[in-house]
Amino acid sequence: MHPSLHDSGGWVTLEAMAAGRPVICLDLGGPALQVSEATGIKIPAISPPQVVADLASALKQLAGDPSRRHDLARRHGPLSKKSTTGTGRRATRGTVRPPNEAANS
Repeated sequence: MHPSLHDSGGWVTLEAMAAGRPVICLDLGGPALQVSEATGIKIPAISPPQVVADLASALKQLAGDPSRRHDLARRHGPLSKKSTTGTGRRATRGTVRPPNEAANS
């Protein structure tokens, strides 16, 4: 969940998608562009009470529907295709690795 009003980049949403996790975010800034209906739940930011209620509703939806959680998580396309580095750590496509790890891949 990424409920930020001021984070225009939204790296946490990309990290969640890279980890194969469904995303709940506000429909603002970078996250609004990165997350689609197929990969997460975007909450319009109209008023504080509405945002809190809608975030709680989205959490309940995902908590109560394992199939939907799985569907949202698997639809991240190239971001969810993971590989393992030589150190056993997971890395996503396009990840910049230190030179010593890049040489071992």
